[in-house]
Amino acid sequence: MNVHQIITSSIHQTASSERLTYWFDFQRNIDDKIHYILPSQKWLQTARNRQPGITFQTFDDLATHLLVKNNVNYQSITDDERVLLFQQLILQNHDSILLSDNERRLKAKAFSDTYGQLKRLGLTINDLPTTLLPLKDLFTHYEELYINKHHLFDSETQIFQSIIHASTLPSTHVVIDGFVDFSPLQYVFIKFLIEKQIPMTIYMPDLDTNLTQQTIHTLENLGFILQSGMEKDKSIQKVLSKSLIAAMSIEEEIHGVLDQVTLEKGEGRYDQYGIILCNEANYLEELVRISKLKNIPVKKPKKLSVDQTNFYQFLRTLLTREGAQASKWDQVPLLDQLSGLYFISNEEFSEIKFKFLKDGEIEASNVSKLFSELKSFEEVLYSHRKIGEYLVELQTFLATLPLKSYYQELLKDRTLIQNHYQAAIEFRTILLIEEMIESQKTEIEGKGLLDLELSVLGFSEWLLKLIGKKELFIERGPSDGITILPLQDASLFSGKSLFVLGVNEGIIPRKISLGGYFQEEYLKEYELPFPLPTSSYFMKKDETLLKQLDYVSEKVSFSYVKGMNHHQPDLPSIFMLDSTINHVNWDYSYMNRMAKDSFESEKEYEEKLVYHLGAGFQVDLPGHLMHLKVNVETLKKGEEALSDKWKDALKQFELAITKLERYAECSFKYAMEHVLKIPEPLKEQNRLDHRLLGTMIHKIIERFYKDVRHIEFERVQHFFEGDEDRILQEIFEEEWLSIQQSHPEVPQKQLNREKEDWNYKLRKWLAAEKIRFWANPELKSMRIFRLEESVELNFPLATGDVLTLRGKIDRLDIDEHGFVIYDYKTSPKRLDFTTEVPKGLTLQIPLYMIAVEKEFAHGRYKDSSSVKPLQPIGGGYISMKEPHVRKKNTVWKDKDQKVRFEPRFQTHIESIDAVTLKQNYKLDEIVEQLWEGVHSDFSVRPASQTACKYCLYKVTCRISTELLDEAGETHEF
Repeated sequence: MNVHQIITSSIHQTASSERLTYWFDFQRNIDDKIHYILPSQKWLQTARNRQPGITFQTFDDLATHLLVKNNVNYQSITDDERVLLFQQLILQNHDSILLSDNERRLKAKAFSDTYGQLKRLGLTINDLPTTLLPLKDLFTHYEELYINKHHLFDSETQIFQSIIHASTLPSTHVVIDGFVDFSPLQYVFIKFLIEKQIPMTIYMPDLDTNLTQQTIHTLENLGFILQSGMEKDKSIQKVLSKSLIAAMSIEEEIHGVLDQVTLEKGEGRYDQYGIILCNEANYLEELVRISKLKNIPVKKPKKLSVDQTNFYQFLRTLLTREGAQASKWDQVPLLDQLSGLYFISNEEFSEIKFKFLKDGEIEASNVSKLFSELKSFEEVLYSHRKIGEYLVELQTFLATLPLKSYYQELLKDRTLIQNHYQAAIEFRTILLIEEMIESQKTEIEGKGLLDLELSVLGFSEWLLKLIGKKELFIERGPSDGITILPLQDASLFSGKSLFVLGVNEGIIPRKISLGGYFQEEYLKEYELPFPLPTSSYFMKKDETLLKQLDYVSEKVSFSYVKGMNHHQPDLPSIFMLDSTINHVNWDYSYMNRMAKDSFESEKEYEEKLVYHLGAGFQVDLPGHLMHLKVNVETLKKGEEALSDKWKDALKQFELAITKLERYAECSFKYAMEHVLKIPEPLKEQNRLDHRLLGTMIHKIIERFYKDVRHIEFERVQHFFEGDEDRILQEIFEEEWLSIQQSHPEVPQKQLNREKEDWNYKLRKWLAAEKIRFWANPELKSMRIFRLEESVELNFPLATGDVLTLRGKIDRLDIDEHGFVIYDYKTSPKRLDFTTEVPKGLTLQIPLYMIAVEKEFAHGRYKDSSSVKPLQPIGGGYISMKEPHVRKKNTVWKDKDQKVRFEPRFQTHIESIDAVTLKQNYKLDEIVEQLWEGVHSDFSVRPASQTACKYCLYKVTCRISTELLDEAGETHEF
C-alpha cells in the first residue's frame, strides 16, 4: 500500500460496510487505532452504527487528539467566546470610551470574524492582506495574551497548535472518506501529516467534475498518488428522470411536493422519498408544520428549540429591554411574557393589559409579584460588570422565581390536561438554563474568563445565543417517514425519489461572504498550493453536490419559487439550465392544489370545499360550514337593521346636528362611537389628540375676540393698539399648558415642535383676519355679533313628533346687509351644495343659517342697526391650516356679496334663505331620513373612502372591497 494514496470509487462506497470491515480488520492486524475522518456528523453517526470499534473523527477531532497526546494544556473556546475576548481588548483601549456599547460589540464581532477567517485560510497574522495590516498589532496582542499565555484555543487555533506541538504523532493510518474537496485549513493539516510521513488514504467519489479534478490535482501536488478503484466500484448513474417545477410560494412548494409524495407512494413506504432543502432556514419549520397538517411523517426526531419556549422569550425580553427607563408601553412585551408563563388566556391578558396601560396596575397577583421582583434585578443588570458577576446575579435571580414550584404543582394535578404539556416544557427549559449557567460558570472559570468586563448588551447576546442553540427532545422520529437531508449528505439517501426544494438563483450556487472585514478581492494577494474560497470555487462545489444526485436516486424533482409577480418572477438557479432537466409546464400553486380531488386531513378537505364554494361551484357543505356560509353572506352585505325593540329604545327627539353628519359619514362607525360607545383603543401617546386641539383653538379665538364683539372691523385694529400679536401669544401659551398636561407620554421634543407649528398656524390665522376682515373696506361696518353661540331648530316629523336639533355656532358676524356664519376647523373641510349637503355630510352651515334667520325673525336677536330682521348673506368653514383659502369652503347668496368677501376666489353662490334651503335641498327629508337611521340602521355604509381612511374601528368593521368601491373615491380639498 502506498503511504499517501487517493482512491476514486462509487459514491455509494463512502463509509460502506465493506470498506469499514476492511479497515477494521486492518486495524486488528496492526494492533493500533486508525483515525477515520468523515465530512459531517450524519456520516459519523452512520459509520459508528455500521462498524463499532473504529475511531471516527473530524479534522478538529484529530487535532484535539494530537494536543492531548502531546500533553498540551489548553482550554477550548467557541467563536462566541472569542468575540468576548476581543470585546475585552477593545475596552482596554483608551479610545473605546468614545464608542457606545453596541459599537464596541459590533467592532469586537468584526475583529473576531476577521481573525477566524484568516485562520480558516490556513494563514497567520504575518499573512494579513495589505488593507488589513492595521489589525496586526491587535491580533498579535490577542495571540500573546489569550493563546500563548492563557492557552485559550478556538477550533482553528487547535489545528495550528496541534501542528506546532505535535512531536508525538500517531504511527498508524489516517483514512479520509467522503470528501469532494477540502478547506484551506484542512489542506494545511493534510500537508503537515504528509511531511510527518503519516500514512494516509483518501477515498473520493468518482464524480467527474471540475471540483473533484481540482481536488485530486491539488492532492497530487502535495504528494499523493492517484489509484484507480476496482471497475466494479465505479459509480453507476441511477437517475431516470429529472424535472423542474415552479411554485408560487414556499408554502405551495411544500404542499405540492408532499402531495406528489402521497400520489406516488400508494401502498409503499415513505422512506423511499427524500427531501433536500437548499435553504433550510426558510423551509424546515414550514415543512414540519405542513407535514403535520397533512399527517405525512418526516424522519426527524421531534425536538423543540429552547428559543421557542415562553421562558426563553421572557429571559430574552428581560435581558434586552431598557429596564427602569422603559415607559409603560415598553413594558407591555414583558407583561405579555409573564402572563404567558402563567398560561393566562388571551382574553384575560387583554383585560390585564388594559388595566395596566390605563392605571399602571397589574390585577393578576402572581404576574404582579413576578413583575415587581424584576426591578431590583434590573438595577444590578444594567451596568458594566464582569461576566462571572452577571452569571451569579442571574443565577440568584432565577433561584428566587416562583415558576418552578408553580409548574411542579401543575404537573402533579392531572386534571389540568390543557396546560400539562406546556408546563412540562417550561419546567424543563428552566432546569436546562439553570444547568447551563452553572456549567458555563465552571467552564469560564477554568478558562480564566470570569473577570472579563462586558456591557449587558454583550453579555445578553452571548448568553442568549448559547441558550438558543439548545433543543428539548420531545419524541423519536417515526420508523417510516420522508428523509430530510442537507445537499452535502445526499449520498446517504437510499430511496427511489428525491425532491430538491428552493433551487432559486442566489440560493444555489451560494452567495458567499467571507468573515469579518475580509473581501474576496483580498484573496488575489495570495499564491497558495491549494484553492481559496472564492465565488467561482463555491460554484464548482455546488455543481458537484448536484451532480451526485444522478447516482443516488431514480427520480430527482427540483422546484423553486417564482412568486406571484409574473412580470418580474424570481428565477431558478443557472444549474437548472441543464438539458437533461425537464421543465414542467404546470406549477405548485394554490389553485392547482385546490383542484386536486384528494386530501390528507379533515382540515384540508374543508379548505377545498370552501374554495370550490367561493369559486361558484355547487357544493354540499357539512352543517358547521353551512352555518359559516350564511354568516359570510350576511357579513358580505354589511347590513345591520335593528329590531323594533331596539328602535324604540334608541329613539330620541333631541339630537346634535354634528351627530347627523357623523351618521351620514358612516352609520356603522356612528353606532360604534355613539350607541355602543366603544372607546378609542388605548395606545401610546405619540401624537396630539385632534379633538383637544380643536377645543383649544375655539377657546383661543373666543378669548381673543371676547372684548371686540360689536366693534366694527374698521375699529378693531385701533382697539388692539398694535398689541394683538402679544395678546394672542399670551392666550396661546396659557391654553397650551392644558394640551401639554393632557399628553404626558408625548416626548417634550415633539411637544415643542407641535407647539411651534400651532403658534405658526395662529399667526397665519391672525394675518388672514387682518387682511380679510379688519382691513377690508367692504366690511368696515361689519362686526362680530356672537361667539360660541348655541342654537336649536325644530323639525316636524311624519309621525307627528318634533325633532329638536342643537348646535353651536363658532362665530356669527353681522352688518346692515345681513349675517355671516363661520365654523373653525383644524383642517380643511368642503362645503358642497351639489354632493355633500344632499347626502347629509355637511349640514352645520345650512341648518345654522335657518336657525339664525329664525332667531332674527322672531326678534330674539336684537340688533339696533337694522330695522328689518337680518337675512343670511353667506358663511362657511375657516381652516386653521390654510386660513387664507376660501375656495371650496364658503357660500354667498349672490355675486355682490361674494365680491365683498371673496373677490379673488371662485366660491359657491346659492340661495341660502331658510325657505329656499328647505325647498331646493329638501332638508326636512334629509334630516328625517338620517334621524330614522340613527335609531334603526347601522349598516356598513361609508359615504366615501375618506370615512375609512383614519377610522378607529377598522379591526371590527365588515367592509368589503366591493362596498369600499361603492363608497367612491376620497374627496380631496
